[in-house]
Amino acid sequence: MSWKEDKSKSFVNPYNFISAYGKCKKDNNIKEIVKDRELISGVIDCTLITKTSIFIPNTTNKNGLNVECEDKDHKSYDFFSYEDLNKISYKDVKEPVIPGSSIRGTIRTIYEALTNSCFSVIDDKRILSKRMSDASKPGIIKKENDEYVLYASEKFMAKYKECKNDSNERFCKKKYSNGQRVLFRPGSNYIKKNKRGESIIIGTVVEDIILYDAEKQHELKDYKEGYVLLGGEFWNKHHFSIISAEGNSKKVVSRMDNLDNLKKVIAIYKDNIEKKNEELEKEFDDYERKISLLENEEIDAIPVFYKKVGNKDGFIYLSPSCITREVYYNTIEKILKDMGDYNPCDDINKLCDACSLFGMVGQEANSSRIRFTDGRYKSNDNGIYDDIVTLKELATPRISSTEFYIKSPRETLKDAEIWTYDYAAKWSGNRKIKIEGFKPELRGRKFYWHHREGLTVKNNKCNKRNVTIRPVKKGVKFEFKVFFERITKDELNKLVWVLNLGDNSGKSNYCHKMGMGKPLGLGSVKIVVNSVKKRIIDLDTVDNAYRYEDIEIDLPKFNDDVLREVKIATNLNSIKGTISYPKAIDKKGKETIYNWFIANKCFNGGTGTKPKINKTLCKVTEKDLTLSFYKETANGRNKNK
Repeated sequence: MSWKEDKSKSFVNPYNFISAYGKCKKDNNIKEIVKDRELISGVIDCTLITKTSIFIPNTTNKNGLNVECEDKDHKSYDFFSYEDLNKISYKDVKEPVIPGSSIRGTIRTIYEALTNSCFSVIDDKRILSKRMSDASKPGIIKKENDEYVLYASEKFMAKYKECKNDSNERFCKKKYSNGQRVLFRPGSNYIKKNKRGESIIIGTVVEDIILYDAEKQHELKDYKEGYVLLGGEFWNKHHFSIISAEGNSKKVVSRMDNLDNLKKVIAIYKDNIEKKNEELEKEFDDYERKISLLENEEIDAIPVFYKKVGNKDGFIYLSPSCITREVYYNTIEKILKDMGDYNPCDDINKLCDACSLFGMVGQEANSSRIRFTDGRYKSNDNGIYDDIVTLKELATPRISSTEFYIKSPRETLKDAEIWTYDYAAKWSGNRKIKIEGFKPELRGRKFYWHHREGLTVKNNKCNKRNVTIRPVKKGVKFEFKVFFERITKDELNKLVWVLNLGDNSGKSNYCHKMGMGKPLGLGSVKIVVNSVKKRIIDLDTVDNAYRYEDIEIDLPKFNDDVLREVKIATNLNSIKGTISYPKAIDKKGKETIYNWFIANKCFNGGTGTKPKINKTLCKVTEKDLTLSFYKETANGRNKNK
């Protein structure tokens, strides 16, 4: 595919990031804090007003709205309530409830940002990876003196589907397994013509394969020893690989501690099998068994594809496929640590401001000193619920999109053409050259822009990938309380500011986002603080009863840069244009997100096999936050100027 920017169509990405400035402040010792006699306890009374429709699901029934859909896996949910929806009809109007946990999570996110606290919620078990379209090289891994050694080798092509460039008989792919040791007879070159009509040698085809036999190997002089690599399946694939066992004496890596990188790639492949596919599952299971046999020194070697980025201190990426995902050595927690100790707190003697107040779970937990009640329905003059609606598909976050999730290194490393969670690189021919001095940094704390018009795209066809809901209307009021126990006056000032975002009017445009469907326009709410009262024990009464007194709230001090970004992020009117996920339009007029990221790498000399990142996500403080659509060109040439 070839692409050009379609500047007549622009969009603002549904999410962006609030930056982390400086070093995370972890100087709170909870044992010392609670000794303070001036600590305050009390309650904050709040009203929550929905500024757009909002939806939080009641999951007691996966088809709580009784939706009839051809796709039996389609789910429908009513709004959260205290009712068990298996016992009542969806036609019965239920009083909506906003769970205190939803309010708490929203408030904590902004509190963390404004107080320079840690990133408390990360999925560090998630494997960081990215599909890269540059080809890997064939190799052989052996175990020598309790260390794994990678040798460069040669790949041969065995046909299992019809292919006009290979006249040999087809091999039955099901007869072979990943890592299987075989003898094979090489044939002619596999030649393919490029777009300019030039003949290119792609590889060497295989004429015959037999099971490995040491005695026959001496007799069959024109046969080579090798290992099968089936390499998964995709629509236009017609050959599997045989990696020569002879290879050459060149050691790519003289020592590897373990094969964890390879195991993680296989784990991702297995997780991404969408439908039940016994053949594909068997391929990966067979390969895992071969890895285990090599680790136990029961076999001599396994075949592999590899990439090396960088020289002495470079990275080695292993895979059973030539075009594959790179699994990165870095983790989110390590990156946050290197950014300035932003990894989650794990020591109650060294807590960030947010973990000190909201609590922390770890080997030694810190209890929260604040408690949020559920938001109970109060009133709305125009009814409670919107019409039932089927949403557009909502995808999981694609953190592999490093052009959006990682700070662009181009501010300091001008030559950077592509970057990942491990490295930044430029191209030299078809080879990636690692750029020294790169340290990956996350763009910050993710948030979703407010849609002034709320949910605008409706009447979507139901399928297993989307959901039907009954949202609460715009303008509905809920009431909730925040109880605080033994907190400092500074903590109270900051908490109140975060609740009302510095503007306590119900008509304020500074709003929070919560619930499902935030990228589509749902979930904008305004919180108004009605009263803040401290609790006092009255010693003059017999039972030492509590009484409450109003307490004056002072304006807290926040970092000016973070405060500016938070105000932009929470302003209902920040975005006046179209909020949409990236889109690219192909020749048939079909709009897809996937193709935007492909097109975005095919500029300034970039191609499908040599990608170069063109556009990155705009900074939240930029005046123009829009990006352009891409459009497939008809003449096969990129319009990338």
